[in-house]
Amino acid sequence: MEQLGDGERWRELAAANGMNANSMIHPGDVLKLPSGTGSTPVKPTAKTYTVKDGDSFWKIATEQLGDGNRYKELAEANGMTEKSVIHSGDVLKLP
Repeated sequence: MEQLGDGERWRELAAANGMNANSMIHPGDVLKLPSGTGSTPVKPTAKTYTVKDGDSFWKIATEQLGDGNRYKELAEANGMTEKSVIHSGDVLKLP
């Protein structure tokens, strides 16, 4: 809870976003900060990669993530499986 200065303030954050203890947040979600924090919400920029001829999940994971064994994570981050076909020009989200 870097923005609020205290992890115990999670309830305030949840309330400011119409959530509760059971709510899920996901990478890329934009959250409103409770009033009085002096900060405005900032949407993080997702890192992406544009597929080139000859690319595979393994090759992209090796080059972009530093470990080819993360190919399944790369596929899953894009709603695919490791058997999904990718094409030159596809834009993939990097985990």
